Amino acid sequence: MQVGKVLKYLARSCSVELLTTRYFGGWKPLDPSLLDYLTGTRRVLDFPVPELRWVAAALQRLPPRFTLGAEPDLSFLSRFPLVLHHMEVPDILYSRAMPHSSSLMALMLARWWRIPWVMHLSDPWVGNAMEPQANTRFNARMERLCIEAAARVTVTSPMALALYLDRYPAHAWKFSLFPNVFDDDDVWNEPPPAEGPVVVAHTGRLYGSRGPEPLLRAIEVLRRESPGTLDRLRFLFAGFLDDACAAQLRGSDARIENLGPVSMVEARNLQRSAHALLLLDPQPVEGPPPVVLPSKILDYLAARRPIVAVTAEGTASHDIALRAGGARFAHEDAQGLARHLRGLVERRDAGVTAFPEPLADYAASVNVERLVRIFQEL
Repeated sequence: MQVGKVLKYLARSCSVELLTTRYFGGWKPLDPSLLDYLTGTRRVLDFPVPELRWVAAALQRLPPRFTLGAEPDLSFLSRFPLVLHHMEVPDILYSRAMPHSSSLMALMLARWWRIPWVMHLSDPWVGNAMEPQANTRFNARMERLCIEAAARVTVTSPMALALYLDRYPAHAWKFSLFPNVFDDDDVWNEPPPAEGPVVVAHTGRLYGSRGPEPLLRAIEVLRRESPGTLDRLRFLFAGFLDDACAAQLRGSDARIENLGPVSMVEARNLQRSAHALLLLDPQPVEGPPPVVLPSKILDYLAARRPIVAVTAEGTASHDIALRAGGARFAHEDAQGLARHLRGLVERRDAGVTAFPEPLADYAASVNVERLVRIFQEL
């Protein structure tokens, strides 16, 4: 979705040709509504890479010392000769990772064609607390090769920017901030419903340590201390859940509904129909907080609903939630989260409607305009 939002606005001032892999099935269902983002794109080159599913299955079964932390998407690089044959030589290359195979394909093309390349890293390649298996010498070497070859490098959060400035001081001039963005056209201008239950919605994936436990503990507090308030609340989850997270929700409380995977349009409508939007970051680990900026929080901004963020202190999610008039809770703070949920009901009863303005510095139009200026400079 982030790639689509950038493409939509980039195509308004540039002639864009998209290079990608063809959809090959698997657990990620194809969402036709995402194709609307390609309306302005001049040409789409999508190469079939049918072996991706088999490579992914093999890598999952091998010990990390044998996989080198490599992504299954690396098999995309075998299409390099086909890309050279079918793709016109552009004025500039722009890659977005993850997956990092896009960076490596761009590296090969930039070297072959001898043209400028802007590399975007949505997550750190190495040193990502959410992807510890990627911390290998192979990935560190690939990251360094790409940083050295790219003309410019953009990252999504101030924390990621600080990480890379410290890691590559000799290339500090290349780095700049390009956050995940919301689509200006998606900004919603209707307040939440004044009748019915107070709805708290979560859209997006839940897996591993990014699970529903903090909310379930807060619900248990309300069940003991304020059952009347709990009866006024409804909790909706939409998106892919791994087996463990789905099992935790199943039968945990009648007020919780798991809708499963939905389309982008359905997720957007769900956000707009809610009174508050829940963000669940992974459980914190030892060391500095994650530097990743979850893309769902930008969709939450466009929906103009208060964000209830369960995240460690000092994360990018923490910063945005508070700037947007939301609230932040530690994973273990069940009492604090329960008090906040009770407050949502009380404020709605008092006629107080939270309808926060989106943060303009995360708008796609603003940030793509900055990106185009980088292209023009190069």
